[in-house]
Amino acid sequence: GESAAGAAAAAEVSIAEEGAASVRRLAGMEGRAAALAGGGRCDEALPLARSLQEACGCSPLGQLLAVASLLGAGRLAEAEEEAAAAAAAYPRDDAAALALARCISRRGAP
Repeated sequence: GESAAGAAAAAEVSIAEEGAASVRRLAGMEGRAAALAGGGRCDEALPLARSLQEACGCSPLGQLLAVASLLGAGRLAEAEEEAAAAAAAYPRDDAAALALARCISRRGAP
């Protein structure tokens, strides 16, 4: 009866709170990785970007942050490898394809 409905409602609230906490954690990781990459701190940004990719494998966000960080550090070959992996893993993601195109363009290949 009522106690079962109350327990179900409490469980839904708990799941929602856990989901919100997870989103905040991932957003925080993304923000820190982007700030480090933007600040030229590639070696610090890469592990964070990789952790983000592991935590949120449904999109190439972590890999794209790694690409940006590597490009910012002038590590073009590594950036292109990372972008190619993202484009292969997420073939329908325009951002991954664009990151790969940006890397190829930087090295001057056709």
